[in-house]
Amino acid sequence: MSVTFDIYPEFIETKMHRVDTIDRAYEEKLMEEKWSRNKTLQRYKKKINSFSELESTICKLNGAFGEREEYHKSLEELITAYGTRRIHTKDSTAWINFRGCYYKNNGYHYCV
Repeated sequence: MSVTFDIYPEFIETKMHRVDTIDRAYEEKLMEEKWSRNKTLQRYKKKINSFSELESTICKLNGAFGEREEYHKSLEELITAYGTRRIHTKDSTAWINFRGCYYKNNGYHYCV
């Protein structure tokens, strides 16, 4: 499941695109957590208003989609480690794109 975080001055928008393998139970969990869907039911979105809410959302996504280990690094370390660098500024903290995530039996792996 790929997740994109768009960081705006006032809020953070989280987007997830549905894949064919997503289970109905996962969709129900997203709806319980107040994620919205577009008309084609292919994209889920959630507006986040603080970094603590972002951290909570990341933890809930990890729990919902199989990650069982607690993440002990700070949000800044997460952004630096997995953020996509902007071409002009070479700044990996500018935005995060988790489209390179995939899951294996031994946990999540991230490709930048």
